[in-house]
Amino acid sequence: MTETLAERNARYQRNFRARNGGALERQRAMARISSGRVPRKVTLEKYGITAEDVNRVRAEKGFDAIDFDQFPVTCRKDDCVQVPVVAESPAPEDVPMPSAALRKKRRASGGKGTKVADILGKISELKGEPKLDKNGAVMRKGDVIQKIEDGTVKQMREKFGLIARTIGGEEDGVIARLRDAETAMKKMRERWPKDVSFKTAVGNIVSVAKYVPAFREALGSGPLKKYRDAMLGAILTSTEEAVARTESRTVAPIKDIRAKVKGVAKKYGETSLEAIATNLQSNLIGLRDNLSGVVVAASAREAKSRGLDNYYVPRSKKLVITKFKTSKEHDPYNFTLNESMAKAINKSLKENPREYLIAKTGVGRMVKKAFDKVGLPGIGVNEIRHSQITEMVKKNPGEANVKRVAAMFKHSPIMTLRYFRGEAPSDD
Repeated sequence: MTETLAERNARYQRNFRARNGGALERQRAMARISSGRVPRKVTLEKYGITAEDVNRVRAEKGFDAIDFDQFPVTCRKDDCVQVPVVAESPAPEDVPMPSAALRKKRRASGGKGTKVADILGKISELKGEPKLDKNGAVMRKGDVIQKIEDGTVKQMREKFGLIARTIGGEEDGVIARLRDAETAMKKMRERWPKDVSFKTAVGNIVSVAKYVPAFREALGSGPLKKYRDAMLGAILTSTEEAVARTESRTVAPIKDIRAKVKGVAKKYGETSLEAIATNLQSNLIGLRDNLSGVVVAASAREAKSRGLDNYYVPRSKKLVITKFKTSKEHDPYNFTLNESMAKAINKSLKENPREYLIAKTGVGRMVKKAFDKVGLPGIGVNEIRHSQITEMVKKNPGEANVKRVAAMFKHSPIMTLRYFRGEAPSDD
């Protein structure tokens, strides 16, 4: 009996999990640790994770180190969790308890001293201020202090205003309603039932408290801790769900995608924009939709003098992309094209002189349309990235390799696992 596509993919997934299940489970355990969760000792033993591994990951994420020699178990309801004893320092989002007089004043006023408009005004003032990490320390990239941008301020304002309307505290009662964290989060859950959306909402409250002292003081440490705990829980759950979903998704093998580049060149011409775009997108590792707006420059010096973020230098065959989605956290893309790619581009530029390597906008759409025309529908920038990741992780799902792949794709290791796919059967 002929095996169906679904059966073939299911068999592939079973075989993959059988071969690499232990490594993937360890990756998920490390992902939970990186989100702030404290592993039980039995988990450490099961996956061969050492105390040094845990504290290294926690240090990278801004969490305090754990003393595993002092590791009591605390039970809440039916669930037992291990609570670490750490060095004496405030938890990332903890705040000092306000004075008794101030607490009494708040109870009398119902928290009306801090209105929604006041909070939104304070958020607006954050533009250009230094970014803070979980411990309240200024974030830097090298020696450069990272600043809060206008887009971040806008999103924070809009989300906080929406939260206020959701819990019924649009006017003066927002603080009083937020202090009743359980009721507020119940209403927020009704509006944002999915963990990925709910974590953004409660995370907004945590972020506003971090940057707006008046709001943090009015809210109080108890409710703030509840919002922070809910945020971490939702992050963990949404991450696990995202990783689990990858087991049922497929993507065309990258070798099949690259093979179709020849079909694009045959259909549109070897020096066509479509041929160049599909060739670069499928063969350069880690690109998002970054080929739009790449300017052709005579030299790197000229590109820098013109203030170009993304440029290509034909003479050196260098493609440099410094502005992309995660450029604030990762180094630029710096590719040296192979001889074949460079020759095709040089010939194309001679035949069709232009400012941009391909086009100012729309290169991602061009790639998807070109593959569709040669019999490979649904293959765009994201699918190519997922296929590249799948190929690279499938060969070696170990932690060190996943980190290397993540660095090449300019995102986190857990995002790498999220983008892993089963391979759809080849046409061969």
